[in-house]
Amino acid sequence: MLTNTCFETERLRFRLWAKEDEEHFIAMGQDIEGMNFFSRPYTPEESQCKMYEHIYFIEEHGYGFWAVEEKESKEFIGTIGFNYPSISSFFTPCLQMGWCLRKKFWGQGYATEGAKGALSYLKEHSDIPEVYSYTHKDNKPSLRVLDKVCTECLGLFVPLGGDANNPEDQYIAYKSVL
Repeated sequence: MLTNTCFETERLRFRLWAKEDEEHFIAMGQDIEGMNFFSRPYTPEESQCKMYEHIYFIEEHGYGFWAVEEKESKEFIGTIGFNYPSISSFFTPCLQMGWCLRKKFWGQGYATEGAKGALSYLKEHSDIPEVYSYTHKDNKPSLRVLDKVCTECLGLFVPLGGDANNPEDQYIAYKSVL
């Protein structure tokens, strides 16, 4: 399914969201293992709201969390892109880069390829000088991606209101200079 392609990488197509993505996005949000480093799995209604937030953000800014599909199979693999984080920390307010992929597409280099592609797109189509990203300190797969795509690791931080002694509140921040 090719719907409103925004840009492509070698194996991925970044596009606008389609109604057909909703089923996969909801299932992804309910996957306990896949949502392990989010605050909790999403209800179907929360996933629907999140999808529409992504749609409106792209409409407003020209970039955001795009629907991403594998070119070869045309299958929805997840979402990669940008938004404004809801946390408060030493690097906010800022534009944040992130991703969430369906489990069957983990470990194939899609997050790295997609993050690099999204950063290239943003560099070419905006005047934003830098982007930040963060993940839980125990999220090893995302930390590997961030080490590959970001220009600087800013180190450990605890969001405002978090408990520095609670391991669940400890994150690692990164910066990408465009």
